[in-house]
Amino acid sequence: MEWDNLDIAKENLQAIKEHYEMYRECDKARSWRGETRKEDVLEKYKDRWWFVNDEKFAIRTDDKWGYQVIDESKFVKLSDDKKLMVTDIIMAQNCMYLRADNGNLMRQWNPWCGYFDTLYGAEIVTDESDLKFTV
Repeated sequence: MEWDNLDIAKENLQAIKEHYEMYRECDKARSWRGETRKEDVLEKYKDRWWFVNDEKFAIRTDDKWGYQVIDESKFVKLSDDKKLMVTDIIMAQNCMYLRADNGNLMRQWNPWCGYFDTLYGAEIVTDESDLKFTV
């Protein structure tokens, strides 16, 4: 990844760190065990500017999950008390927004978020090639 604006690069670096912390918390959470739920982890981060909140249509249920994702055609036929919009957990865990140099948000799939992948760190490296030369 590359930015010309150092302040935006720093902001993105912090966002990547926060997103990866959320990803790791979600990875440890288990929706089906009664421990910390992934939904609760996502709720904690959902107001961050980098958070991807793709919502899905769902119906409220009385089981341990509390909802079931359904098709939009079924959703529109439900009474309002049964309708629910839920965050797409996979997209929230694996995608994030980063700022471009012009300030616009760009969405990206994070290659370091995956079963066999780990993020060990990141750093900002500046191009100082115009500050020296060799003969």
